[in-house]
Amino acid sequence: MSRFTLIQLVLLLLLPLTLYGGELRDPMEPYGYRLTTGGELDAAMNTVIEENTFRLSGIFIGPGGNSAMINDRRVYIGEQIDGAQLITIDPRAVELDLQGDKIKIELLPISVKAPAKGLTGGGK
Repeated sequence: MSRFTLIQLVLLLLLPLTLYGGELRDPMEPYGYRLTTGGELDAAMNTVIEENTFRLSGIFIGPGGNSAMINDRRVYIGEQIDGAQLITIDPRAVELDLQGDKIKIELLPISVKAPAKGLTGGGK
């Protein structure tokens, strides 16, 4: 078989792969993940958060008083945040009063894993 015919045969065998036309999926990408680009990304970043939405990102317990990070602002008991008053602060949750309605917001649990003992590169 001549070299030219061999190249033609290989190309002929690779032809179905090119006809597939689909993009290869990253195996490390989560199922259902969709990359947004351009206008979609700008729209997602500029979406107005629904009114009266509270995001609790941290709780600080200390001798100077307890406080919480709500909607990217540090708030102390009795202070107002976006129309609601902070009533209580516990180590894992806060409670707000929004026009007579009580709203409890809890921090997501954080699990810290320790390296296995006795393994190379593990813990002590």
